[in-house]
Amino acid sequence: MESENQLICRSLDSIERSLLSIFNLSKKDLRGLLSYDYEILYEKCYDDEYQDFQDFLFDKIITEKGIRINPLTHIHWFHGSRCFNINDYHFGIQPLNQVFPKISEWIDQKADVLNIPKQYPSGIDRSYSLLQMKLSNKCHWGPFAMLNRNAIINPKQYCCYNYKEEPEIVRDYINSYYSNTRDIIGQSYKNATFPCIVEFYTPYHASRNDTLETALYSLFCSYHQKPQSLYCNTCHSAEGITVPYSQIIGIEILDIDDEKKY
Repeated sequence: MESENQLICRSLDSIERSLLSIFNLSKKDLRGLLSYDYEILYEKCYDDEYQDFQDFLFDKIITEKGIRINPLTHIHWFHGSRCFNINDYHFGIQPLNQVFPKISEWIDQKADVLNIPKQYPSGIDRSYSLLQMKLSNKCHWGPFAMLNRNAIINPKQYCCYNYKEEPEIVRDYINSYYSNTRDIIGQSYKNATFPCIVEFYTPYHASRNDTLETALYSLFCSYHQKPQSLYCNTCHSAEGITVPYSQIIGIEILDIDDEKKY
């Protein structure tokens, strides 16, 4: 699905290639536009017109200079998780309400094999409260994904949760029902699964203009050798609807030493 009309933040190189096509610029022109450290100017003339630096940067480089934006058709997103089998995604990326019964059943069965009794939490238990909140409210069902793939690979740098280590719902369920043996159950889950990144696309919608601003800021940081951060990434929610298999670009299996593409 590679094309000039897609925003793909798979790497800094792919961000640059995407923005060159979207803004119809040469690499020399884009690097020239980003060569000035606009953060200095932002600090001098900041006012309520700009909510954050990404808005300011986009306005100064793209809007004020009259850069023509080519029609953007698709955005690529990166869903980090752990799965039992790569074939799990043949049904698409399913929301929480569909995957939770399978996950909780596996954990309960594993605990039974290990002769670990299930605890029943009180209503004031924090993990249990989080679990119930997420299961009862569609806004927490996702599936969720990152614009910047590197936010999954290096979550601490981007102030993100480490989804490749342990999905939040797995953490909350184990902490709710197996808190006394959470290390044993948690390690059993990790041994039976592998970390992965599922890349998929969504049609572009004007409400996601923040994606271009975020990508531009990520590239700006790269050019100026500033660390990537929380503001170099944004998130997507499918709002409780399965991401269809037809929109999946690829599934990347991660191991300790390297990433392997399948």
